Amino acid sequence: MTNNASNEKYSATYQVLYSPLLLEQILTWISEDTNGYWPRPEAPKKPQALNSTSNLNPNSDDDSDYDPTKYIESGGVLLRCALVNKHWFHESTRILWRHWKDQNLCRSVLTETFAKMKLDRRQFYANMINRADLLLIGEYIACQVTQSITLSGEQRACQVVRSIFEDITFPNLRAVHLTVPGHFDKRVEIPIFRAPRLKTLLLDPEYDWLPVSYSVSQDQWKMLFELIVDRFPDLENIEFEDQAKVWPGEIQKLRDRLCHLKNLNVWGVEESTVIGRGL
Repeated sequence: MTNNASNEKYSATYQVLYSPLLLEQILTWISEDTNGYWPRPEAPKKPQALNSTSNLNPNSDDDSDYDPTKYIESGGVLLRCALVNKHWFHESTRILWRHWKDQNLCRSVLTETFAKMKLDRRQFYANMINRADLLLIGEYIACQVTQSITLSGEQRACQVVRSIFEDITFPNLRAVHLTVPGHFDKRVEIPIFRAPRLKTLLLDPEYDWLPVSYSVSQDQWKMLFELIVDRFPDLENIEFEDQAKVWPGEIQKLRDRLCHLKNLNVWGVEESTVIGRGL
């Protein structure tokens, strides 16, 4: 017993699981396995028959016993890895937070998360984020974000959302993916960021191609471009990830107002004076 305990820290397994570089590789592979499912340790699945081919795929329609609540995805695995010890906590949490994935047209989960977080913990998590998915926030979504916050006097939800990140810095944030829904309100917001390394903005507008339907109007794009120039003045790269329709000359105005801009990918952008969702 004593010899095994004394030699444990020299074993190959110990060296791998306590080496920051090797542990990062293992946890990164877990995070990138977006199609993987693991049985929950607290609710293991019943043993499967060896000759049952339908049980090999948990998503198979033939597997009537499959229960999604008994399985966890990569994020759930990393959360459990974070409970192993202090070293694993820091490695797992950093990987969980470095790319905040939140492509949701109805909720701004990142903003909600920081709104509910204690003020003295916000900077700790902001330090880890390298890329963030954001949702353009209207009054309705702003009300969802501020549900846990008591608004005072004439304070509006959009005003609170605008200042949620004001007291923190995102030192490692390099790219923002902004989802632009078609159900705009008259007022929209992007929270104010302090992100000295932020150089790339990816715009993902709501768009349908059968039939062709531009959900975001020209006036809405004009309003959004004003916000982009104000919130992200040091951008070097902007890319549209889907089709958009803007007023003639608006793209050139955007280019002229961002003095550090090097690349503007507008492959799917149409300049048009035709009002409405069609071409």
